[in-house]
Amino acid sequence: MEHPSGPPAPLKGRDLRRHLADAVLPNIAFLVGYEALGVQEGVIAAVAAGLVLVVVRLLARRRLTMVVAAFGLVLLHVLMVLVTGEGRDYFLPWLVVNSLATVVFAGSWLIRRPISMRLSRFSGMTDDPAAHLRVTALWTGFWVLHLLVGVPLYAASQVVALGVAKFVLGPPAIVLWGYLTWRLLRTRPAAVAAADEEQR
Repeated sequence: MEHPSGPPAPLKGRDLRRHLADAVLPNIAFLVGYEALGVQEGVIAAVAAGLVLVVVRLLARRRLTMVVAAFGLVLLHVLMVLVTGEGRDYFLPWLVVNSLATVVFAGSWLIRRPISMRLSRFSGMTDDPAAHLRVTALWTGFWVLHLLVGVPLYAASQVVALGVAKFVLGPPAIVLWGYLTWRLLRTRPAAVAAADEEQR
């Protein structure tokens, strides 16, 4: 069975732009509305941006479930703001998700059952437990980094800084961590693996 010798094929440019728009545009709209006029206006701007994306995706004949899910996330964020009346709570779901991910990844590392082994089972990458422990530790650090940056900003009600942090620690950081994961988990050619075994 052949295994991939290079990193996973990158998303097509159009797909990458679409995912980036889904992740970023409602956040930008909220921040602009919030900074310019106030909390309620930020909410309206985020929902409006989400609706625009829904229309664009439907016209492009994207899967309805994906369109609904993306807009549902926007509604979840604005709901937090409507409940509390505080702009910082737009980013509360982001912090909650990262908290849960930290617990799951750290827990699987502590009990020596790395979650990355389950997640990459069908990816054609190595099933070496030691490599997966390193990857799980790497991603635990990723989630912890989100909290180390986000929680102080949330506590200080730095809404714009939260938005910037969410973006920087979002797509750009995920690409970097994904590449590091591939480097740690890529399957070595059989000849190289055999040579390593002979040297032990």
